[in-house]
Amino acid sequence: MLMTQKSRVELLNKEVQNGFIFIRKSYVKQYKRQKRSVAELKRALTSFGNIVVPVGSFVTRASPKSSDVDIVLLSTFDESKMGRKDEEDWYNSRMNEIKRILKNDEFCRQFLFKRFEKILRHNIRVPILRLQPFDFSMDIQFDMDEAIRNSLFVKHCVMLDERVAYLNHWLSNLFLLCGIKDSRNGLFSSYHLLSLVIHFMQYQQHQNMKPILPVIACRTEPIIYKSPNEMCVGELILRFIDFYSNLELENIMLDAAKGQNFPREASSSLKMNQIWLSDPYSSDVIYTTGYSSLKLFKGALSKAREAILIPEPFPVEHFMLL
Repeated sequence: MLMTQKSRVELLNKEVQNGFIFIRKSYVKQYKRQKRSVAELKRALTSFGNIVVPVGSFVTRASPKSSDVDIVLLSTFDESKMGRKDEEDWYNSRMNEIKRILKNDEFCRQFLFKRFEKILRHNIRVPILRLQPFDFSMDIQFDMDEAIRNSLFVKHCVMLDERVAYLNHWLSNLFLLCGIKDSRNGLFSSYHLLSLVIHFMQYQQHQNMKPILPVIACRTEPIIYKSPNEMCVGELILRFIDFYSNLELENIMLDAAKGQNFPREASSSLKMNQIWLSDPYSSDVIYTTGYSSLKLFKGALSKAREAILIPEPFPVEHFMLL
């Protein structure tokens, strides 16, 4: 018997949520170890005037997994006195200082931070100190205040509506399955996917659909909010696919700060093939993804739509993407 579109959406909704919860439970022990490591890092460094701020998925909880931990280490709250991306000597000095403090701390030296490594991430010129406690990595960036603001923004969105995390889980797995989530090789990053999810959920001009989220960029405090949109995750996935499939992404910029889309300014032919996302916390204002990100994104959405909607016996579970 063929499944109706409604029954497929209901099955998709159930599988995505159950898959998220199952993975989250399987990472409980690791998350506790990570919290302990962060606490020890704060204990060891705070007394030396350092401000330890966890960022990324560890604090946003937008992903069911607890893989690695990202840390921003602030030397001051005064932005005018923070290190600059072009001051490599300053960063190297800070890195050596932190390594010395941790190596002189008996607990950190013996139990947590057994490996120190300097790395350069894709298109980030700032050196990052990588620590290796237990079975995960802890990456320390220095004075990267943008990462703190971005993480706070995402955290607030997830706190307002758990469907943000569920939809992000589905999209992340879709991109992994299609081989296009790989920021180290110029493809989509986790933050790119979150930006696409959040923009869709707080977009203020949907036809036949109320926004899921209010526009909350640039807020520093969480708000109390009840969404007027009660669609299930499965229905939102279909709406997400329709929303981005019908946009002329080559001609517009997605503005996360305002929940709207705006015409692009004139650009090179190379950037025409990229997705433009306005980031309210980036000094560059606009950032783009991958050299052919627009085509890759549209292709992934097309595959997802086919997997969800075409008649059986096509295995719809293939794109449930647990």
